[in-house]
Amino acid sequence: MAKTSDFHREPLSIHRPTTWSRAQCQAFDSHLQHLGLSAVVLMELAAKGAHDLLLEGLAKLNSRSEAWNCLVLAGPGNNGADGVALARQLLGHPNILPVVWLLRQPEPSTSLLAHQCQIFEKLGGEIWLGEPALKRDFPDQLVVVDALFGVGLDRPIVGPYQQVLQNPNFAGAPVLAIDQPSGLDADTGAILGTALPARWTACFAAPRIGFTRGHGPQLCGEVQVVDLGVQPAVAATWARDTS
Repeated sequence: MAKTSDFHREPLSIHRPTTWSRAQCQAFDSHLQHLGLSAVVLMELAAKGAHDLLLEGLAKLNSRSEAWNCLVLAGPGNNGADGVALARQLLGHPNILPVVWLLRQPEPSTSLLAHQCQIFEKLGGEIWLGEPALKRDFPDQLVVVDALFGVGLDRPIVGPYQQVLQNPNFAGAPVLAIDQPSGLDADTGAILGTALPARWTACFAAPRIGFTRGHGPQLCGEVQVVDLGVQPAVAATWARDTS
C-alpha cells in the first residue's frame, strides 16, 4: 500500500495575473465555453463563489448571526442572471431572506436571466418588478447584491438604473458586487454615469485593470477572485499565450 508521503508533491508556483482587460475577461469566458463549460455551469459556479463570499463577509460584520434582508439588484443580462442564481442559493438560509429586484421583464423568455427567474419563483422566491419598487419602504438590516452590470458595461448608466444605484435606502448597507461594481469602467477605473460602492467584489477569472485605476480602489472594496472551477494555472497560461 502506498504511504501518504508517496503522494506528497511540492506546491505549484502559480502566478495569477494581477489584472485583465475587459476584452481578456470576455475572451476567457468564451474560451471556457469552447472547452465545454456551458454558460449555465459557469453561472452556477460564479453564483456559488459570490454566495460564499457574501456569507463570509456577513459573518464578519455580525457575530450575533442576526437576520439579514438581501436585496439582489438584477440587471437585464447574464450579470443579472448570476445575481438571481445567488438569490436562489440563499433560499432556505435561516438568517438571510433574499428578494430579487428587476426593472424589466426578462426578454426573450429563453434567456439565462428568464430561466433563473423562473426557477427562483417556482422555489418560492420573491421578485419585485418595475420602477414602482423605487418607492418601496426598504427593510432594516439590509445587504445589497449589485448584479446590474458587469465587465461588459462601456457606456454611462442613465435613467431608472441610475436611480436604482443612487437610491438613498442603500446608504450604509453593505454591498456585494458581482463581477464588478456597476458603473465602473473595467479598463480605466472611471465612473460611467454613477456607481454603487461595494464592500466586497466577487470577480471571475482575474481582477480587472480598472480595479486599480481611477475610482476602482474606492469602489471595489475587498476583491476576491472566483475561479469558476478552473485551476489558476490554466487562466495564467491562457493569458500568457494570448497576450
